[in-house]
Formats: sequence, C-alpha cells, structure tokens
Amino acid sequence: MMAREEPCSVPPPKGEGYFPLRVGTRLADGRYTLVRKLGWGAGASVWLARTWRSEGGHRYVAIKVLTAMLTEDVLRGSSLEVRMFEKLSDGEHAKDEHPGRRHCLTAESVFTEDSVHGRHICIVTPPFGQNVAELRISRSLDEFPLSALKSVVKQTLLALDYLHRILRVVHMDVKASNIFVQLRASDEDITHYLQRHPAEEKRPQETHGEQSFMHTRSQPLPNFGLDPSLKNLHVCLGDYGGTVPIPVTSEMPGEMATTPFFVRAPELYLGHHWSTPVDIWAVGCMISELLVPASPLFPQDLTRIPDDQQRRAHFARITERLGQFPLDFLHRCPNRDQYFDAAGEPPDTERTEHDADPGRPILALPPQGGTLEAFLGNDLHVRRCFSQEDLQAIFRFMRRCLEIDPEKRPTAEELLRDEWLRL
Repeated sequence: MMAREEPCSVPPPKGEGYFPLRVGTRLADGRYTLVRKLGWGAGASVWLARTWRSEGGHRYVAIKVLTAMLTEDVLRGSSLEVRMFEKLSDGEHAKDEHPGRRHCLTAESVFTEDSVHGRHICIVTPPFGQNVAELRISRSLDEFPLSALKSVVKQTLLALDYLHRILRVVHMDVKASNIFVQLRASDEDITHYLQRHPAEEKRPQETHGEQSFMHTRSQPLPNFGLDPSLKNLHVCLGDYGGTVPIPVTSEMPGEMATTPFFVRAPELYLGHHWSTPVDIWAVGCMISELLVPASPLFPQDLTRIPDDQQRRAHFARITERLGQFPLDFLHRCPNRDQYFDAAGEPPDTERTEHDADPGRPILALPPQGGTLEAFLGNDLHVRRCFSQEDLQAIFRFMRRCLEIDPEKRPTAEELLRDEWLRL
C-alpha cells in the first residue's frame, strides 16, 4: 500500500495548497521536465527534473516547489527562504572562501508557476540524496560510526559559522532532516538509475471539484558514491524558511520562532534575548537524535496539552537532563515566574498565578531517563557501540552545546576548535 503523500486537493485556507504536479510536467516555459518526486514536507514538495545544457546533453536538478500558502508568506516577507538563496548566490557571496559555504544548500535559479491553488515559488538546487535523519534510520548504530557522527556535526557547524558570521542570519531549524547528503554522481549515473527504477504514480486519486489529482510516490535518490563506511560523507544544511536576520530585534519574540518544539532552546520561551545560540542548542539535540533516533532528548509530542503546560514539561525535562537552571540566567528572563519558583525549580504539580483555568489539572511530568549521561549511556545500542571514553567525550561536547545560559553557550566558531571534532 502506498504511503501517504501531500494533499494536493486541499486549497488554502483549508490546507497549504500543494501544487498538483506529475511526472512529465514541464515548468519554467518548458525548461525543466519533472522525472521523479523526491519527497515532500510542510510547505513544499521536492522533485527531480531534467534540463538541457547549453553545450548539448541534459543534466539533473532538484526543484523545491513551495505551497501556495508558503509562497504568500515569502511574498509578504514573513519567510526569508528565497532571500537566503539569493544571498548565497549573489555577487558578494558567490565566491566566499569560507569553508562553511560548501555545506550550505545553494540555488541556481528561482521562478514562479501558477496552479489551481494559486502562485508557487520554485527553487532550483543541485540534486541531493537522503537527509541525515533518513540515513541514520536506515542503518544500525554500528553502521553509523563515531567518525560519521563527528563529520556531520563538524560540517553542520561550518555551515552555521558561515550563516552566523558572514550572512548574519540565525537558521532556526537545525535538525537531521534538514541536512542532506551531497551526491557523488554523474548525470549518466542518475539516468541509468532512473531507467532501472522508474517513478511511480498510483491511485487513489484525490478530487477537488471536477478535477482529480494522481498521487506520485516519493522516491528519494540513493546516496550515489557514498562509501559504506561513510568515510566520504559530505552534507549540506538546507531549509532556510525560518531564518531570522541578525541582530534579532524585540519585534521577533521567541514564542513566534519556527524552531521545532523538541529542539527549542530555553531562552525562546523565557523572554530572554535570543540569537545564534539557539542553533547551537539544536546541534546538541541533533547529536542525541543521531545516537538514539526513536527517543528525543526533550519532549517531542505534547500538542494535546495547553501551551503553558507544554513549556513546563519542556523545562522539567531540561532540568532532569542538564541540572537546575542558573539563577543568574533566570533573573534576566522576564517570563521566569510563569515556569519557575523562587528556587529556580520548574513546578510540575503546583498551580501558579498565571493559570487561566483554576479547575484545570496541572501536568505532572514523571522522571524519564535521568541525566543526559544516564539517558544516553544506558541505551543498550549506545553502550555496545561506543567505549566509555568515547561516550564521556560525546557527553562533554553535548553539554557545551546545551549550556542553559545562552550567554555562556559557545559559538559555532568556538566549537569547531573543540578537540572532540578532530577527525
């Protein structure tokens, strides 16, 4: 049975308004022909397309087709994704020699197309393989060695250092699923693969009024040229839809950030000034994700409880993993009294004056796994695949990334000098 794909029949405002594309569709006045759907996610679908070289012959590109709703956000200026690709490609930055630039996904062109749902921005990039989350899940932990873990972290930090210091933006959405394997394949390699593994379009169809839409199955490309040992793993950071320019102003409260809940740094909820350190916190969470993908370090799915209780649960888990929040940090946080008592403890059973509904029960989050070291170190696969010496080095590096006080959290540039990243 085919896995669920994007709901192309649902228009805005009921849905996001995905472009109902098919294999064979031509875009940009026939310049690009879609040959395979690589995947889809919140706000876009991604397709492999064939285009023609000026000197003859064809080549392949990936095209990220934004939904009608996200396109409107971009056109209103509330999403900087297109502007980020333009900055990466403009004359000022196109020849930057910073090593992090080659670990940032770049675009060769941007154009718009119209569908039944409205206008869609289309971003043309080099084709890529799996994202790192998919790569990790496809392998057992002993097939994802320490050298690969360090390599992903180092390349991600190089990309962040470039974004933070050169392009002057906060990424805001650093996670394994937004980091992509760079392909080592010729156009001929891709052509031969497509001949052996053709794209799949299957029913059931979706309908919208009198129109029907054929489902196209997501089929990512394999990681061409990737050594089984992952010793030649090269990755790039993508998805710039949530980026925020530096300096971050007070007009951008942390509660409005697009950062996924399970990697949100504490300052985003506490009213403290926030900036590039939120990306460093996310790197620490990503290391845990790569070690134990099925068990996030901090709560992931608490959407069925009110926002204030979600945040209390988040702070309670951070305290369990990392220890008590520093009082000098909390004293700088305008929202501290909503989530912490005078001793700096996150109350999980007591009601505070900020509760709107006195009759509503308070979430009591039971302990789960203990400290960072206990949570990860007690995992059977982690214990089997890493020595105690290696684990202690991993935990030390993670704690640097997960420093609760953002003013004490190291920068990407500082972390790149850490001895743990010596490959």
